[in-house]
Amino acid sequence: AVEQLQGASVPASALEKLVLPSRVGDYTPAMLDELTAAGELVWAGAGALPGKDGWVSLYLADAAPLLLPPPHPLEQTALHASVLDALSGGYGLFFRQIADRVRATTHPEATDPELADALWDLVWSGRLTNDTLAPMRALLGSGRTAGSTAHRAKRAVPRGRYGSLT
Repeated sequence: AVEQLQGASVPASALEKLVLPSRVGDYTPAMLDELTAAGELVWAGAGALPGKDGWVSLYLADAAPLLLPPPHPLEQTALHASVLDALSGGYGLFFRQIADRVRATTHPEATDPELADALWDLVWSGRLTNDTLAPMRALLGSGRTAGSTAHRAKRAVPRGRYGSLT
């Protein structure tokens, strides 16, 4: 099923509720997590959608370098640049490790919600990914909406290891 979907952008909110269950009998999220954790599958953001949703594409790891499109345009802030710098070593980091590095180098005042927003901007633009879809599931289930500051303070910290796609 993934081979046929490679590179097709679908709303993240529909990927595991509509798309994969219609193509894979008895689909469970653990199936996708197993493939991503094993390094066999890569997922990438392919543009933001209103609110907390975004376009997402799946790629077999062997084909990803050939099929991944260039990142989408992003009005990059200093915080975005600091997050990318924290990940410039070529390996994945957990959210707390990224936050600690960003705060230790350039943005000591950055809050977890601000850092999470910067991470998601970078994910949806196709610059970062994660070794699991758990952060995407948490985001989609969090009720976050654009401009909702009261809800942002309650948002869970993204889990999994983030890494650069570029």
